[in-house]
Amino acid sequence: IALLCLDKDVCVWPVAALEILLYVLLYVKAYTGYTLMISPKKERKIDDMLKASLQGGFKTDDEQEIARMKALYERCESLMKTKKSFLDPDFSLEDLALRMFTNKTLLSRTINSFSGRNFRQYVNFHRIQYALELLSRDPKLKITELSVLSGFNTTVSFTMAFKLNVGETPSNYRESLSSS
Repeated sequence: IALLCLDKDVCVWPVAALEILLYVLLYVKAYTGYTLMISPKKERKIDDMLKASLQGGFKTDDEQEIARMKALYERCESLMKTKKSFLDPDFSLEDLALRMFTNKTLLSRTINSFSGRNFRQYVNFHRIQYALELLSRDPKLKITELSVLSGFNTTVSFTMAFKLNVGETPSNYRESLSSS
């Protein structure tokens, strides 16, 4: 607005008034922590949700919601173990939400809260568990074959996820299987 009114004296006062109003709102926000645009109770709830998501878990006191999320997580675990949907390299949160008949937000929050992992880490965990099963059956599998069979797009991402979940590289793990 200020740029449009540079040469017009008529626009100076409304722009100045708007700038003062915005300054006051920002000052109140900085001084009190509240925005004046939504209720303090709603702001505290939003702040709690943000803090919980930054800490890795969603916190709620609603026992029904906790029970519902726990049941959803158990169904999710069951689906992952029986259907092995994670073997699809393009498997997404949306795909899982559709199969679970729920929305992505609730599913993501549930996985984060109950597994301590985000969705991608959760899927990779299941992929690595599957890779460990494959290696125990056939320790001579090549790492590239193992990564593809486990649902990874690249060997690099497989190796990184393997090391993160198991604590050593797939090659070292395979060698330890051969020696024992």
